[in-house]
Amino acid sequence: MLKINDLNTYYYKDGKETRAVDGVRLHIPPSCIFAIVGESGCGKTTLGLSITDLINPKDGKIISGSVVFEGVNILRLPQEKLRDIRGKQISYIFQEPATSLNPVFTIGEQIEEALLVHRITDKRGSRKLAIAALKEARLREPERVLDSYPHQLSGGMKQRAMIAMAVSMRPKLLIADEPTTALDVDTESEILDLLLLLRKELSLSVLIITHDIRLVQKVADKTAVMYKGRIVEIDDTDRLFNKPRHEYTKMLLESMPERLKL
Repeated sequence: MLKINDLNTYYYKDGKETRAVDGVRLHIPPSCIFAIVGESGCGKTTLGLSITDLINPKDGKIISGSVVFEGVNILRLPQEKLRDIRGKQISYIFQEPATSLNPVFTIGEQIEEALLVHRITDKRGSRKLAIAALKEARLREPERVLDSYPHQLSGGMKQRAMIAMAVSMRPKLLIADEPTTALDVDTESEILDLLLLLRKELSLSVLIITHDIRLVQKVADKTAVMYKGRIVEIDDTDRLFNKPRHEYTKMLLESMPERLKL
């Protein structure tokens, strides 16, 4: 479904160049949960943003490479066509739903706006689809949540609302950047189970970006390990945990508490 070839994204500050994504190549198959794991600052989030060219031009830019989505290099598309792909075919769940959701609009207004902008439905049908999306995200009392503001929801409910917004447009790829950050262990487990369920129900591919190797072990089919802007190892998750090849991967696995290792 998605092929990233020799992608390079650089940041510029105070006359210095930082190669945040440095010659990355990877392939995400259909209906796959694919994880990118690595320490903070290794370039994971930048890679996720680069897929649909969401890099702030004030900070940096994509220097070279291609992102081929269903046979089309989307980085060469005009901005209006690329905007149509963002959200509609490739959706994002960004870090910290509390900061990603607009505090002055209800959850329903935000989900309905996305549906209307991407012409999924008209105003008459938007509320019905928004409620259906909240039900898919396994939110109880979806009508009440729809009319609630973000500050009225718990952290887990906000994350489910973000997931509902993302899947409401029936994307083919969902990019989840640190989807369980700041959640308690029980809520984290529920969110991971939900992603697994939605992958099956909606035939989604999911790209999970995380520094938490425990999460990778629980849900990912394939895992790429990132270090200093580069992908240093890619393998089936079970094989990577049992027979890591790269020294950095070995160190990541050694950093896990003993009781969490396979």
